[in-house]
Amino acid sequence: MAKSAPIRWRRVRLLLPALAITLCACVRLGPPPPGVSYQADVRVEVVDPDGERRPVEQLTEFYARGLRRRQATIEGHDLVVIDRPDLAVTWILDPAAEAFEELWLRNTDVDAFLTPDPFGPRMEGRFREAGVDEIAGTPARRFEVEGDRVRGVAWISMDGVPIRFEGEVERRDGASTVRIDYGEVQRGPQAAYLFAIPPNYAGYEDRKRRTKERRDDGIEHAIRRLRDEREWRPTNIK
Repeated sequence: MAKSAPIRWRRVRLLLPALAITLCACVRLGPPPPGVSYQADVRVEVVDPDGERRPVEQLTEFYARGLRRRQATIEGHDLVVIDRPDLAVTWILDPAAEAFEELWLRNTDVDAFLTPDPFGPRMEGRFREAGVDEIAGTPARRFEVEGDRVRGVAWISMDGVPIRFEGEVERRDGASTVRIDYGEVQRGPQAAYLFAIPPNYAGYEDRKRRTKERRDDGIEHAIRRLRDEREWRPTNIK
C-alpha cells in the first residue's frame, strides 16, 4: 500500500496541466469576442439603487473586429459612443455640435452617465461558461458574470453576438439592476466610418496629427531597435 501512494500522486500531477487548461478555458476576462460583424437594436432597462425605474433606453449597436459603436437619441439629443480598444480610448460624439470628447478606456468616471455595457471593453467582468439555454428558439451559451463592477448572467449566441444580460452594475451611487436585450440582429460587414471621428468635427485634425505622430514614433523606434540589434549582433569567429 505504501508504494501505491507515490504512483497515484504522479498520476495527479500529470492531470494538473490538463485541469488548469480546462479551468482557463471556462473562465475568461470579458465575453468571448464575436466571430462576426453585426448591427443590432438594444433595449436597456435600469432600476437605480433607490428603486427608481429609469425610462427604457433604445439604442443601436454596431460591431466589427473588436470596435464597438452605440448610438441613441436621449431626451431629444443624439449621442454616439465609440469604443476603440485598439487605441485604448472611448470617443463620445455630439453630432449636433460636431464635437467629440476622448477618454481613456480605463477611465471609469464616464460609466456614471453612459448606458451600462457589460459586453463592452470597459466593464472587465469575468465570464464563466455555465451551460446552453434556448432564447427565443435559438441556442445560447449562458455565462455567469462577476467583476468589481458587474455581476449577473449573460447569454451569447454561438457565434459570439450578445443576446441578453440580467444582473447588477456598480455605478457611482451604488448598484443598479440592469436588463439588456439584443434584437433585430443583422450580421454582415460594417462600414469603417462608423468607428471613426467625422472629419468635420472640431479637433479632428489635431487628433489625426497626434495619432500620426505616435505611429511615426513607433516606426522610428522599431527601426532604431533593428539597427541596434544589427550593430551589436556578434559576428562569427573563425
